[in-house]
Amino acid sequence: MINSEHRIPWQGFKRQYLSSSSQLDHRTYPAQKSCPAYAVERLEATYLDAEIVPFDDQSRLIFFSDCHRGDKGAADQFKQNERLFLSALRTYDQAGYIYVEVGDGDDLWLHRSFDRVKDSYPEIFSYFRRLYREGRLHFILGNHDQTFMGQRWSNKVGIPLREGLIFKHQDTGQEIFVFHGHQADYVSDRLAFIGRRLVRHVWRRVLQQGWGEAIQELVGKRGGLAIQNRILAWMRGNQRVVITGHTHQLAFPTDSRLPYYNTGSCSGSSWITGIEVADGFIVPVRWRLQPGTLRNPEQDFLREWLAPPRHLREFIDNSEEESFPLSWPISMPMENPLAFPAAESRAPLLDWTL
Repeated sequence: MINSEHRIPWQGFKRQYLSSSSQLDHRTYPAQKSCPAYAVERLEATYLDAEIVPFDDQSRLIFFSDCHRGDKGAADQFKQNERLFLSALRTYDQAGYIYVEVGDGDDLWLHRSFDRVKDSYPEIFSYFRRLYREGRLHFILGNHDQTFMGQRWSNKVGIPLREGLIFKHQDTGQEIFVFHGHQADYVSDRLAFIGRRLVRHVWRRVLQQGWGEAIQELVGKRGGLAIQNRILAWMRGNQRVVITGHTHQLAFPTDSRLPYYNTGSCSGSSWITGIEVADGFIVPVRWRLQPGTLRNPEQDFLREWLAPPRHLREFIDNSEEESFPLSWPISMPMENPLAFPAAESRAPLLDWTL
């Protein structure tokens, strides 16, 4: 059962969450009717080259992206979330989840040496190596997974990077297409040689001064929505679920919208967001520091659902699957943080549509 003292008032959460994550407002910005030719070309090529990974309703997957791990210097946005990320990773590991990093796990635009990044986070990379040996880890290539000189890393600590993956349901044949998202961003993809230099020499100084998050809030929303709309335009006409990252802005479908999910990022201010697929359902989640705790590393983090879980089969035939009418967000007590809420704790559903 969910402890009510872990819940957050909805309206207060909505204001706080939107100010910190720039949730995309579909009413303000109209959908794009067509996808530019360069984006169609890149998205189609990524889809055709993607490796197929089978899954079923018993599979459990967690999708995180945009950690932007660095060297723990002043420009490293991930270092503030290291303990939070490790707590989430440890919890998913113990529950048997497969970890999927949807690109930009390490920031090789800011940092020339991957070895310095790896050596800065030995515990995390030790986890990664073990999960990979157990067949429970996949790395997706992001635009920041290329060095300052433009070299594309084919593997990290012996773990291969792939530009796209297709998780294909063994019973229904349904596909979840996973890629980073820079394929629909002309500047980050086709003009990456310019972007790398700007990040290296300009954005680094912004981060060192502590202005990075504020500037991302100011300029990132409109650009992120444009990228999302190109992907949505490409998605029309198929029932494929798509999961991306890149924009750092959490996104998920509401009502009859196309099944597009964005993981958000793991480089926010004391929170990380992602997408879970478990027991046939898909749901956006956030992990954050629980206020007023003694910072016990095993007990001071909360996992929250940020929207109602959707059954994946809803995106095949719009069937009326069982819904979970709960108040959102839902905070899970740490003694059983990955459990679905008990039936007696269900409450009238609050509209998440922005």
